[in-house]
Amino acid sequence: MCGVVAIYSDVVEGGIMSTIERLMLESQIRGKRATGVSYLTTMGMETIIESTSADSFLEKHLNRICDDIQDYGKVRFIGHTRYSTTSVDLDHQPVYDYDTSLVMNGVITQSDSSQWKELFGIDPHSTNDASVIFDLYKKGQMPYDVKTDTDLSMSVVILKRNGRIIVCRNHKRPGWILQTSAANYYASTDDILKRALGDVTPYSINPAQMYSLENPVTGIRNEVDWQ
Repeated sequence: MCGVVAIYSDVVEGGIMSTIERLMLESQIRGKRATGVSYLTTMGMETIIESTSADSFLEKHLNRICDDIQDYGKVRFIGHTRYSTTSVDLDHQPVYDYDTSLVMNGVITQSDSSQWKELFGIDPHSTNDASVIFDLYKKGQMPYDVKTDTDLSMSVVILKRNGRIIVCRNHKRPGWILQTSAANYYASTDDILKRALGDVTPYSINPAQMYSLENPVTGIRNEVDWQ
């Protein structure tokens, strides 16, 4: 059980610290074992992951995160609470490399990571099953098209170093977008957005379709664009 959130904005409002804090704290109802975030800075992509609850994590890192975002001048932020479905103590999310970071709510596989090369044709750099989606996405495969050995379920957020935030889900997991005049948001459940942001009306995204938080009114129709 995990919670995922995302914020996309081309302006940094004075309340960004409070917004990040409320979203992360409300998402931790999904679990308090681990917390991780990725966001863009003037230097590129920054990722912080710790085996702790969101409130403890934010107490330690929130000021730095918001200072970095203020300097960058835009908000490109994704967050994750809970832990891997296949590894309790190791390899929490996000799963990331130099230019891509991914967080996910769901179950991709229950098999041991030592079997993933045979099952999926990948050499995973993480024992977290989100690594399967990450590695196959990097090879050009849409997350919801992955064929696995279990009843696949997912709500996925991908942050790109080029500034894009891409979201998708399959029919087994929910995913909700909220659009406001200042920012667009994504969360794995609508109650996260409602509790964090007040009297708002998120909408559910369609399963098996990629959406860009830059312009999420319709899904991404050109498959070239979802990278």
